[in-house]
Amino acid sequence: MREQTLRHLILLTGKSLSENDENGELSLRIEEVCRTLTISREKRSPYLLKWRENDSEREISIDDDQFSFHVRGDVPNRNPNNEDMRSKNWNAACLVWSRILGVSIQSAPAKLAPQFLLEASRPKVIKTIRVAFVLIACVTAFLLDQQTGIAILAILACNETLKFGDSAIHRTTGLVLFGITTVVATAVSTSSALSFLGIVLLELFTAFLVFTYREVLILLLATIPTLLISVFSSEMTLSWGASRLFGFLVLVSLAVLTLPLGRSGNLRRISVPFGLALCFLCGNLNSGALWASMLFVLMCLNPFEIRRPKLFIKNENSTVTKVSIRQSRGL
Repeated sequence: MREQTLRHLILLTGKSLSENDENGELSLRIEEVCRTLTISREKRSPYLLKWRENDSEREISIDDDQFSFHVRGDVPNRNPNNEDMRSKNWNAACLVWSRILGVSIQSAPAKLAPQFLLEASRPKVIKTIRVAFVLIACVTAFLLDQQTGIAILAILACNETLKFGDSAIHRTTGLVLFGITTVVATAVSTSSALSFLGIVLLELFTAFLVFTYREVLILLLATIPTLLISVFSSEMTLSWGASRLFGFLVLVSLAVLTLPLGRSGNLRRISVPFGLALCFLCGNLNSGALWASMLFVLMCLNPFEIRRPKLFIKNENSTVTKVSIRQSRGL
C-alpha cells in the first residue's frame, strides 16, 4: 500500500516539475521516468525505485523514515497538533527527483502542497457545558445506583484517555492511560466488566488494522486482565429484559450511524457508545439509572461534530526557492 502511495506522490510531483520546466530540458526525462517507474519494498526495508532512462535501467533506494504515509496526522482534519506532514512528504519527493535527475530541486511547502486548514478553537463555553453534563450524568447515576454511577464514571474516564490519544504525539500515552483505566475500572466495578471488555476489544481491533506493534502490545496488556476478570467474576451477570435490550439496540444503532461523522483516528466514536450499550446487558446495573443519565453521558462523549468547524488558513513562513512548483491535487 505504501509503495503505491509513494509512487502516486512521485508521479504528481514529477508532473508539477514538468509543467514548470520553462526550457523543456527536463520534461522528456521526467516523462520517461514516470512512464517506467516502479517501486517495491520488502517489509520495513527501504523503498527501491526502478526506472528506465536512455535504454538503461536505473535504481535508487529511499529510507522509510523520509515519508509519513497512512499514519495518524497525515490528514489535516485528523491532525490536532497541526503537523505539516503533507508538506514533509512533498519536500521529500522533491529530494527524490533531485537524485533521479541529478539536479538541485527545492521548494517551499506553500509552493508545493496545499496549505493546511486549521480548525478554529471551540468556545470555552462549550467545554464548560460538557463538564457540567459530566457532573450531572455522574450525580444522577450515583443517586439512583452506586454501581451504575461507578460504571458511568469509569466509561467517561476511558473516553477522556482515548480522546487524549487522538493526538498523534499523545497516542501512546493515551493508550497507556486507557489500559490502566480499563483494568482498574474492571477490578473496581466487576459487575460492569463486560462493558470495559467491549471497549478495549474494539480498540484492539483498531490497532490490528493500523498494524502498529506498540499499540497492539499496550492494548493486549489491557485486554488480558480485563478478560480474566470478566470471565472469573461472579458479580457479572447478564440480563435480557425488554428495557435493557431496547437500550442496547438504541446505543449500538447510534454508534453505527455516527461512525461516518467521527473525527478521531481511532474507534472511540463507536467503542465508547458500544461500551455504554453493554451496560444495559449487565444485570447488576440499574437500567433506570442508565436511562436517566444516558442523554447527559452522550453529550459528554463528543464522538462526532454536528456542524463543521470554521476554518482558517495557517500562515507559513517559507523561504525563496530555486524551483517554483504549482500546487497539485493529491497527496
